[in-house]
Amino acid sequence: MIQKKFVRFVAERFQLLIFLNTYAVMNSIQKILTVLIFTLIFLAQPLFATSTAQKKRNDFITEAKDWLGTPYVYGGTTRNGIDCSGFVYVAAMKSGIGVLPRTAAQMYNTVKKIKDSEREPGDLVFFAVNSKVTHVGIYLGNNQFIHAASDGPKTGVIISRLSEKYWKNHYFAAGRVIASAGNIAEETEGTDPSAQKSDTASKKQSAATQTEEAPV
Repeated sequence: MIQKKFVRFVAERFQLLIFLNTYAVMNSIQKILTVLIFTLIFLAQPLFATSTAQKKRNDFITEAKDWLGTPYVYGGTTRNGIDCSGFVYVAAMKSGIGVLPRTAAQMYNTVKKIKDSEREPGDLVFFAVNSKVTHVGIYLGNNQFIHAASDGPKTGVIISRLSEKYWKNHYFAAGRVIASAGNIAEETEGTDPSAQKSDTASKKQSAATQTEEAPV
């Protein structure tokens, strides 16, 4: 009875209902083999989930990199010009992640907050001015992120380092919109100075409740 319930549970969970019709007429050995196969399927579920999450993260980053060189235009969401939140918004939508909020502050309010030590390629990184989230980018690993910059030596969609003076000083927190792939990004420049600000940043509830008047 327990075996039959287990087979039904796995069959329904993984849409293998066809096995339920044949299980009743199987002999003892066939039933044992079926239970063993279904047990392996059940135990392998975390591996399937990790593989799916990794693919989503890879697709997100691939789409983001395809926009490199696009000029910055405040409020833009096209190849002719795009802003930071518009860039993340479009990359998420085109890579199949889904529709995110349209501003950096709204994205911060929505994402799952994570520690800097938990950042993985495909997570989001947020920056703030006077404790108000004003900028967002996509973490690439190795202390790098891709974003649409409005000012500085280079503007538009570029790749920057979190250790650069401006971004280090204005780094606020990291957030997650895709399930973890169990693939913590290795920092190649030693401890990221911004990591020391992570716990403090995550506790700044005032920033989480602020909204922006227009996309940035």
